[in-house]
Amino acid sequence: MYESWAATIGGILETAGVRGLLENADRFRRSSADREGEWQEFVGAWWATHVSQSVGVSELFTLATKHNLLDSELGDKGERSQRTRLGWR
Repeated sequence: MYESWAATIGGILETAGVRGLLENADRFRRSSADREGEWQEFVGAWWATHVSQSVGVSELFTLATKHNLLDSELGDKGERSQRTRLGWR
């Protein structure tokens, strides 16, 4: 199991003077849960707006920005960068 592996590796690293393995695990889990919720909201809006139509990044970007969705995923750079990031995701 992962937990036992992490404890073993954490012990080895701590003995070697490398401290802090998985110190941010709780923060990471919370952040992941936030992102998951953000994606669920976005997909729900996508479905409500387009149902089973095929749409491209342009339409999805408009949907995301209109409803202030995926802000953490799109980043804070220019629109072209945000569209590209959405397309990759």
